[in-house]
Amino acid sequence: MTEMVPSRAAGRAAMQAFIPAMGHRYENGRNYDYGPGRHKAVSMLSPYIRRRLITEAEVVTAALDAHGPEGAGKFIEEVIWRGYYKGWLERRPQVWDSYVKGLNTDLFSLERDRHLRRDIALAETGQTGLDCFDAWAHELVETGYLHNHARMWFASIWILTLGLPWRLGADFFFRHLLDGDAASNTLGWRGQRGYIPVASPTPHVRRTLRHLPMVVSPQDMATLRRLSRDWKHQSQMASRRCCPCAKCARHCPTCQPCF
Repeated sequence: MTEMVPSRAAGRAAMQAFIPAMGHRYENGRNYDYGPGRHKAVSMLSPYIRRRLITEAEVVTAALDAHGPEGAGKFIEEVIWRGYYKGWLERRPQVWDSYVKGLNTDLFSLERDRHLRRDIALAETGQTGLDCFDAWAHELVETGYLHNHARMWFASIWILTLGLPWRLGADFFFRHLLDGDAASNTLGWRGQRGYIPVASPTPHVRRTLRHLPMVVSPQDMATLRRLSRDWKHQSQMASRRCCPCAKCARHCPTCQPCF
C-alpha cells in the first residue's frame, strides 16, 4: 500500500487487474488475512474509492460485466457497505457530533493521564505483547492498510482486552488508513464498542480464528476465544437496551439512538 499512486489512471489499472477475481474467487478467499504484502484475495481498491479516483458505480459495473449478478454478488455487497455507512451517518448528525465531543474529552484525558498515555503509546507502536495485535499495529502504521478482519479484531482487543477508549482507537485508524473515512471508520468502531446492536458474533469469531493461522500464537488464540465469550455477553446486553450506558440498564433519554 505504500506504493499506491494517487491517480485515476492507477486506480483504473488496479481495478482492471482485479476484475478476474471479483467473482467466486473473491467470495472464497476474502476472509483470509495472509499478512502484509500478501492481500491477494481482496481488491485493495478502497483507497482509490475513498479519494474518488474511481467510483463504486465503476467497480460494480465492472464486476457485473465480468461475473454477472450471482457470481459478483458478495463483492458487490462489500462495495455497497461503504455507501450504506455514509447514508446512515448523514441521517444522524448527532452521532458524529457525539463522537467529536467524546474524542475531544478523551484527548484531554490523554494529556492529563500518564498511565493512559503509556498504554496508548504501547498499543499504537505494537508493544503490547499480544503478537497478532502488535503485528497489525505495525502493518497499519507502515502500510496504511489492514485486512477487514484484522480491523475488527484490532478494535475488539483495543476495547475489550486493553480497556482503551474506543474513540482514541478510531482516531488512530483514521490517521493512518489510506481508505479511512468518517462514516465507515467511526461506525465500525462504534459497532465494536456495542453502540450498534449486532447479531451474535460467535460464529464469525470462530471463522476468523480459523482464518488467521499465520499470525495468531497459541496464547493469542486463548485470548481471542475469551473475547468470543465477551462478545456473546455484549450482544445479549445490546439487545436489551439502546446502548451500553453506565447510568441505566435499559434505554434512557441520554443514549444515542441505535437506528
